Amino acid sequence: MRRKLRASSTGRCIHLHGILPIMVSIVFVLKIVRLEDCALHPNAFFGLASSRARGLSGLATGTRLDTCTRQPSFSLPELLHLPDSNPGWGHMITGLELQDPNQGEVLTPELSIWLRGAVLENRLVVLRNPNGGVASPETHAETLVALATAIGGGYGVEDGLLLNGKSGHRSIFRVSNDPTQGATGVGLNGWHVDGTHKLKPQLMHLFHCVAGIPGADTWFIPLDELYSVQVASLQERWSSLWFRTGRGIVHPFVHRHPVTNRPALCLFIGSHICSFIRPHHASMHATVADAVKHGHYDNVDMDEVHTEVMEAIAANPKIIYKHRWEDGDTLIHDNLAIAHMAQPGSQARPEQAGLRILDRVSVNSPGPLTSDSGTSFIDMVERRSYLSRLWHSPIRHQMDALQTKQLLTECHSVGLDVA
Repeated sequence: MRRKLRASSTGRCIHLHGILPIMVSIVFVLKIVRLEDCALHPNAFFGLASSRARGLSGLATGTRLDTCTRQPSFSLPELLHLPDSNPGWGHMITGLELQDPNQGEVLTPELSIWLRGAVLENRLVVLRNPNGGVASPETHAETLVALATAIGGGYGVEDGLLLNGKSGHRSIFRVSNDPTQGATGVGLNGWHVDGTHKLKPQLMHLFHCVAGIPGADTWFIPLDELYSVQVASLQERWSSLWFRTGRGIVHPFVHRHPVTNRPALCLFIGSHICSFIRPHHASMHATVADAVKHGHYDNVDMDEVHTEVMEAIAANPKIIYKHRWEDGDTLIHDNLAIAHMAQPGSQARPEQAGLRILDRVSVNSPGPLTSDSGTSFIDMVERRSYLSRLWHSPIRHQMDALQTKQLLTECHSVGLDVA
């Protein structure tokens, strides 16, 4: 597949066809990296991450890159195979030094951008045994948020979350098998991409394992590989579909990743309020949103689509990565490029299996999902109906003051007078 990556510091587009020759990779890195003399573009270091992942010998571990007039240099972490398996994608880094955010930057700017590129190119990176296994439980929340901010490319991190459990931070969503510690039963319904209920689903997630238990694995599958191996007729069928979240947000089922341009699926299996539609021919309307507004679409059986997806996954088991959590693991993954699913063992009774705690921080996305036929949009009629139901439901009374204010602001933005 043809991929276009843009490096703003050169103003040029570079097309990657398979594996780059070593010299092209090196030239690409030397051109885009101006570590001290110019701003670092969030997409920089793509060539570096790609070269490291594919084992190009010209960029071995510890290579010093002399760039720009000031010639800065730094050592690169080694990207290792994922533990317990080698699905052909994703990597692990051991012993990465993360600084206390209260003492300065959690990572240097150079390594932050390199790590961001590694995650987006490889889809998933596991940080195992950071700081040589020496971690401070008192500062892990601040460290995780600071790391997400550092590799977020200026997009920022999700904020304003309800303080569930004992995470103690509004940018952390904590899950557990103990309801007094965090949200329970999360991610068990099926393969999914997080944040599909938003116009702009999260770009990346950082999961930190505070406490792990046996049998509580999380499974991951790359959507690029899954889609690309399907026959042309099924690709065409999936590409004609749009995903309705039931909350007034409508996404193209097949979309292009906003940074890497890889194909991906807006997948969320297990929700009873979601549905699929096939808008009528685009020539009838200026946009898909216009077609939906006028009711010019066909409903498509959701179970049938999800069955097709599940059969496709079952036919490609080797590309699934099953992560066995160890205490202290930080797993960073590209949320838009990968679907994931928790296993039932994650909800084993604490008194029998022990306590499981997983913290998640999300990096915001640069924009809505986009496909050849259009961009994610808001169905205002459905959105007003959903927000009205939410405002008058018991859920609102579980919100804190900040979340209630945010909900009220959104209600007013769509013309709802609920106060």
